[in-house]
Amino acid sequence: TGTVVYVNPAVEDNRWVEAGTLLVELDPNDYEATLEQASGELNSREAASNSASVNVPITDASAYSQLHLAEAARAEALASVSAEEANLMAAQHKVQQDEAIFARSERDRVRYESLVEKHEISRSEYDARTTEALAAAQAVESDRAAVAAIQQKIAQARSFVVQKEAQLSSARTAPQQ
Repeated sequence: TGTVVYVNPAVEDNRWVEAGTLLVELDPNDYEATLEQASGELNSREAASNSASVNVPITDASAYSQLHLAEAARAEALASVSAEEANLMAAQHKVQQDEAIFARSERDRVRYESLVEKHEISRSEYDARTTEALAAAQAVESDRAAVAAIQQKIAQARSFVVQKEAQLSSARTAPQQ
Protein backbone atom coordinates (compact mmCIF):
# COMPACT_ATOMS: atom_id res chain seq x y z
CA THR A 1 0.00 0.00 0.00
CA GLY A 2 1.10 3.55 -0.46
CA THR A 3 0.38 6.86 -2.10
CA VAL A 4 0.52 6.67 -5.91
CA VAL A 5 2.46 9.58 -7.38
CA TYR A 6 2.60 8.43 -11.02
CA VAL A 7 0.48 6.22 -13.26
CA ASN A 8 1.87 5.30 -16.70
CA PRO A 9 -0.62 6.82 -19.17
CA ALA A 10 0.46 4.35 -21.90
CA VAL A 11 -0.90 1.41 -19.88
CA GLU A 12 -4.57 0.60 -20.42
CA ASP A 13 -6.87 -1.86 -18.67
CA ASN A 14 -7.00 -5.35 -20.21
CA ARG A 15 -4.06 -4.66 -22.57
CA TRP A 16 -0.73 -6.50 -22.78
CA VAL A 17 2.36 -4.70 -21.51
CA GLU A 18 6.03 -5.50 -21.95
CA ALA A 19 7.77 -7.14 -18.99
CA GLY A 20 9.51 -4.54 -16.88
CA THR A 21 7.20 -1.68 -17.92
CA LEU A 22 6.67 0.83 -15.13
CA LEU A 23 2.97 0.77 -14.25
CA VAL A 24 2.78 3.00 -11.16
CA GLU A 25 5.19 4.78 -8.87
CA LEU A 26 4.59 5.01 -5.11
CA ASP A 27 5.55 7.91 -2.85
CA PRO A 28 8.80 6.85 -1.10
CA ASN A 29 8.18 9.14 1.92
CA ASP A 30 5.84 6.58 3.52
CA TYR A 31 8.53 3.92 3.38
CA GLU A 32 11.42 6.19 4.37
CA ALA A 33 9.67 7.10 7.62
CA THR A 34 9.13 3.40 8.35
CA LEU A 35 12.79 2.70 7.60
CA GLU A 36 13.90 5.49 9.94
CA GLN A 37 11.65 4.16 12.69
CA ALA A 38 13.06 0.65 12.25
CA SER A 39 16.58 2.08 12.39
CA GLY A 40 15.74 3.86 15.64
CA GLU A 41 14.32 0.67 17.10
CA LEU A 42 17.50 -1.20 16.11
CA ASN A 43 19.60 1.42 17.91
CA SER A 44 17.36 1.09 20.94
CA ARG A 45 17.73 -2.68 21.03
CA GLU A 46 21.50 -2.50 20.57
CA ALA A 47 21.72 -0.07 23.49
CA ALA A 48 19.55 -2.39 25.59
CA SER A 49 21.85 -5.26 24.67
CA ASN A 50 24.88 -3.22 25.75
CA SER A 51 23.09 -2.37 28.97
CA ALA A 52 22.37 -6.04 29.65
CA SER A 53 25.98 -7.04 29.02
CA VAL A 54 27.21 -4.53 31.60
CA ASN A 55 25.15 -6.07 34.42
CA VAL A 56 27.86 -8.40 35.69
CA PRO A 57 27.70 -10.11 39.10
CA ILE A 58 30.28 -8.92 41.56
CA THR A 59 31.34 -11.48 44.15
CA ASP A 60 34.33 -9.96 45.90
CA ALA A 61 33.42 -8.10 49.13
CA SER A 62 36.69 -6.15 49.44
CA ALA A 63 37.22 -2.48 48.67
CA TYR A 64 38.05 -3.47 45.12
CA SER A 65 34.66 -5.12 44.80
CA GLN A 66 33.02 -1.89 45.97
CA LEU A 67 34.98 -0.04 43.32
CA HIS A 68 33.98 -2.55 40.66
CA LEU A 69 30.38 -2.37 41.80
CA ALA A 70 30.41 1.42 41.54
CA GLU A 71 32.02 1.22 38.07
CA ALA A 72 29.42 -1.31 36.92
CA ALA A 73 26.58 0.82 38.28
CA ARG A 74 27.99 3.84 36.46
CA ALA A 75 28.36 1.85 33.23
CA GLU A 76 24.81 0.54 33.59
CA ALA A 77 23.54 4.08 34.18
CA LEU A 78 25.43 5.27 31.08
CA ALA A 79 23.94 2.39 29.08
CA SER A 80 20.51 3.39 30.36
CA VAL A 81 21.07 6.90 29.01
CA SER A 82 22.11 5.41 25.65
CA ALA A 83 19.04 3.17 25.58
CA GLU A 84 16.73 6.09 26.32
CA GLU A 85 18.44 8.22 23.66
CA ALA A 86 17.85 5.41 21.15
CA ASN A 87 14.21 5.25 22.31
CA LEU A 88 14.01 9.01 21.77
CA MET A 89 15.32 8.62 18.23
CA ALA A 90 12.73 5.92 17.52
CA ALA A 91 9.96 8.09 19.00
CA GLN A 92 11.07 11.08 16.92
CA HIS A 93 10.99 8.93 13.79
CA LYS A 94 7.48 7.80 14.78
CA VAL A 95 6.47 11.46 15.04
CA GLN A 96 7.84 12.07 11.53
CA GLN A 97 6.03 9.04 10.16
CA ASP A 98 2.72 10.02 11.75
CA GLU A 99 3.15 13.64 10.64
CA ALA A 100 3.50 12.38 7.05
CA ILE A 101 0.37 10.25 7.47
CA PHE A 102 -1.49 13.21 8.99
CA ALA A 103 -0.42 15.52 6.15
CA ARG A 104 -1.67 13.02 3.57
CA SER A 105 -4.98 12.48 5.42
CA GLU A 106 -5.49 16.21 5.80
CA ARG A 107 -4.91 16.71 2.05
CA ASP A 108 -7.44 13.95 1.39
CA ARG A 109 -9.93 15.55 3.78
CA VAL A 110 -9.62 18.94 2.07
CA ARG A 111 -9.96 17.33 -1.35
CA TYR A 112 -13.05 15.38 -0.25
CA GLU A 113 -14.52 18.53 1.33
CA SER A 114 -14.75 20.21 -2.06
CA LEU A 115 -16.16 17.03 -3.61
CA VAL A 116 -18.90 16.73 -0.99
CA GLU A 117 -19.84 20.38 -1.52
CA LYS A 118 -20.26 19.62 -5.24
CA HIS A 119 -22.30 16.53 -4.33
CA GLU A 120 -19.84 14.31 -6.21
CA ILE A 121 -19.29 12.03 -3.21
CA SER A 122 -21.42 11.03 -0.28
CA ARG A 123 -21.23 12.76 3.08
CA SER A 124 -20.19 9.47 4.69
CA GLU A 125 -17.09 9.29 2.47
CA TYR A 126 -16.16 12.81 3.53
CA ASP A 127 -16.83 11.95 7.18
CA ALA A 128 -14.52 8.93 6.87
CA ARG A 129 -11.70 11.17 5.59
CA THR A 130 -12.35 13.67 8.39
CA THR A 131 -12.18 10.87 10.97
CA GLU A 132 -8.92 9.59 9.46
CA ALA A 133 -7.41 13.08 9.59
CA LEU A 134 -8.50 13.52 13.21
CA ALA A 135 -7.10 10.12 14.19
CA ALA A 136 -3.80 10.96 12.46
CA ALA A 137 -3.63 14.31 14.28
CA GLN A 138 -4.24 12.57 17.59
CA ALA A 139 -1.52 10.03 16.79
CA VAL A 140 0.92 12.90 16.19
CA GLU A 141 -0.04 14.47 19.54
CA SER A 142 0.41 11.13 21.28
CA ASP A 143 3.80 10.66 19.64
CA ARG A 144 4.90 14.12 20.73
CA ALA A 145 3.85 13.33 24.30
CA ALA A 146 5.90 10.12 24.11
CA VAL A 147 8.92 12.14 22.95
CA ALA A 148 8.50 14.51 25.91
CA ALA A 149 8.23 11.56 28.31
CA ILE A 150 11.38 9.98 26.91
CA GLN A 151 13.22 13.29 27.17
CA GLN A 152 12.23 13.35 30.85
CA LYS A 153 13.53 9.78 31.26
CA ILE A 154 16.84 10.85 29.68
CA ALA A 155 17.13 13.73 32.15
CA GLN A 156 16.45 11.30 35.03
CA ALA A 157 18.95 8.79 33.65
CA ARG A 158 21.62 11.49 33.34
CA SER A 159 20.94 12.52 36.94
CA PHE A 160 21.37 8.87 37.94
CA VAL A 161 24.73 8.82 36.09
CA VAL A 162 25.90 11.82 38.11
CA GLN A 163 24.86 10.03 41.30
CA LYS A 164 26.73 6.88 40.29
CA GLU A 165 29.83 8.89 39.37
CA ALA A 166 29.78 10.44 42.84
CA GLN A 167 29.54 6.94 44.36
CA LEU A 168 32.42 5.81 42.15
CA SER A 169 34.52 8.77 43.26
CA SER A 170 33.73 7.91 46.87
CA ALA A 171 34.66 4.25 46.32
CA ARG A 172 38.00 5.26 44.76
CA THR A 173 38.91 7.40 47.76
CA ALA A 174 37.71 4.91 50.39
CA PRO A 175 40.47 3.50 52.61
CA GLN A 176 41.77 0.10 51.49
CA GLN A 177 41.33 -2.87 53.84
